[in-house]
Amino acid sequence: MDIKKVPLQIWIIGVSSMLITSSAAMFFGVFGLFLASLGVTTANIGIIEGILEGAGYVLKVASGVASDYLKKRKLIFAMGSFCTAISKVIVALFASSSIVIVGRILDRIGNGLQATPRDAFVGDYAPRQIVGTCFGVRQCLGTIGSVLGILIVSILLKNCNDDFRFIFTAASIPAVLAFIIIVFCVHDAKKPPLQDTHKLKIKISKFAFKDVFKLERAYWMLMCIVAIFMSCRMSETLIMLYAKKSFALDNNATTKIMLVYNIFAAIAAYITGRLADKVDSNKLMIHGAIATFLSTIIMAFATSYTIFLVGTSLWGLQIGLMQNIFCAKISKIVPPELKGTGFGFFYLITAMSLLLANVICGKLINCGPHAFIYCAAVSTLSCLVVAVFKRV
Repeated sequence: MDIKKVPLQIWIIGVSSMLITSSAAMFFGVFGLFLASLGVTTANIGIIEGILEGAGYVLKVASGVASDYLKKRKLIFAMGSFCTAISKVIVALFASSSIVIVGRILDRIGNGLQATPRDAFVGDYAPRQIVGTCFGVRQCLGTIGSVLGILIVSILLKNCNDDFRFIFTAASIPAVLAFIIIVFCVHDAKKPPLQDTHKLKIKISKFAFKDVFKLERAYWMLMCIVAIFMSCRMSETLIMLYAKKSFALDNNATTKIMLVYNIFAAIAAYITGRLADKVDSNKLMIHGAIATFLSTIIMAFATSYTIFLVGTSLWGLQIGLMQNIFCAKISKIVPPELKGTGFGFFYLITAMSLLLANVICGKLINCGPHAFIYCAAVSTLSCLVVAVFKRV
C-alpha cells in the first residue's frame, strides 16, 4: 500500500474514527458490567442490546440516503459524532441505569449516523488508483482505536476500584476530541469524483421499497442465510456477563474478552479483504459458519477462562469474516441500480435477526451453556443452507 499518497483529509477522518471507536470501546466494555452491578437482569440486557444493535444497522441506511440527498456529508458526520460525544458526557454526569441506557442509545444513533458519510468522505477524497489503500487506512485506524479503548478500560478497572463513573468520564474525552476535529478540520469535497468502488456504491445508493420485486432469486436466498446466521449473533455483552459469572472473574479480566474479540475480528477483516475477490464467497461463508459453531461449542463447554478465550477468539474471527463476505456477496449479485434497495433490506433483516438473537440468548444465558448451544445449532443450519444455496 502506498501510504504516502493518502490525502491529508483521509488521515484526519481516520484519526477522528480512531478516537470515536476508542471512546465507544471504553463505553461498551463496561456497559453490561455496570447494568449488572445495578441488578439489571441478563434477559433485559439482551433485549436492550438487540434493539440497539438492530437500530444501528437501520440508521446506516438512513444516514447514507440523507448525506446523498443533502450533498453535505460533513453535516451528517458531525451530527453523528456529536451524538457519540454527548452520550458519554451525559453518562459521566448522571451515572444511573436509565441514563446509561439513554447514553447507549445515543451512542448507537451516533454510530449509525456517522458511519456511512464517513466512508463516503473517504471515497470523495481518495485518488482513483489508491482507493483500496485509503479505505484500508481508515479501517486500520478505527480498529486501532477499538483495541486502545479496551486496553485503557483494563488499566482503569485495575487502578480505580471499578469506578464506572470515572471510566465513563474518561470515555467522553476522545469522543469530544473527535467532534472538535470533525467540526474544524474535515471539509466537504468541492467536486466529489465518480464513485467507482462497489463499497461506496453500497453506502450512498438510494433505498426504495418498490424495487424489492426487481431483486433476483439469488439475492433472496442470500437473505435467508443472513436471517438465519444473524439469529445466532448474540451480543458480546452477554458473552462477557456469562464468563464473569461462570469463572468468577473480576471486571478487569472480563473486559479482556472484548480485547481478544476485537483483535481477532480485525485479523479476520484484513484476511477477508485480501481473499474476497480471489476465493469463492460461498466457501468463506461456510468457513464462517464453522468458526461460529466451534466458537460457541468451545465457550459452552469451557472448563477454564483460558479455554473460553479460545472460543472468544474464534467468535471474533467469524464476526470479521461474515460481515465483509455478506457485503461483498450482495455487491456481486445485485445490479448497480438496485444496490441501495439490496443493502437496505440486508440492514433491515440483520436488525430483526439481531433483536431475535439477543432476546433468546438473553433469556438462555442464565441457564448454563444453553445460549451457546442454541447459537451452535443455528450456525449449523446456516451452513447447510449455504450448501443448498451454492447449488441453486
